[in-house]
Amino acid sequence: MQPSNRLTILILLTQLSVSLFLPTSALAEMSKARANVLLNICESAIKNGDKGTIVSMGRQLDGQILPKDSRLIQRANACIEASFGKPEKKDTKELAEIILEIQTYQSKLDKLCDTLLEIAAKTALQNKSCRSILVN
Repeated sequence: MQPSNRLTILILLTQLSVSLFLPTSALAEMSKARANVLLNICESAIKNGDKGTIVSMGRQLDGQILPKDSRLIQRANACIEASFGKPEKKDTKELAEIILEIQTYQSKLDKLCDTLLEIAAKTALQNKSCRSILVN
């Protein structure tokens, strides 16, 4: 490791140590200073290929409420993506098929509950699934 990289990492680790003393809460917005320190360390780790540090910084950023700064949010997303990979996009075709299947089952269930109601009304109303369909 080159001396300039060591110095950069030492400065960034010092910044991180100081930022750990800043008050934060799971429900509170992360301070801009702390977010910048974590992002500087993450970006340095990405440049140096230090996967362990990248993952560590990504974990600390993931799920945090960040200050409303679009550049900072972009940097955080890049760090989190480097940590955990790109989020998978849901296949809309698959979702449409699932919704269609649910609607098909719902239609079959409606018909079965109507049939049960004709055969045994008391049993149909005692059945939790049928009761919610028949009452609504």
